Amino acid sequence: MIVGVCTHIDYRGCGYATALVSKLCIDLLLEGKTVCLFYDNPIAGKIYENIGFIEIGFWSLWKSEKC
Repeated sequence: MIVGVCTHIDYRGCGYATALVSKLCIDLLLEGKTVCLFYDNPIAGKIYENIGFIEIGFWSLWKSEKC
């Protein structure tokens, strides 16, 4: 599961996130693993879509008040 990918504001638009996530995905896939990615930023979504990710649904978290 990939979460929390971010780029410092001074370096956004340079392709670093694309390169990082692409390399990570290649390595994980070569290990025979399935890659899952969570994001809530539409700009990040475009990056992931360009890499080849497809949306399969929405996610949510539930926390019990008793825990």
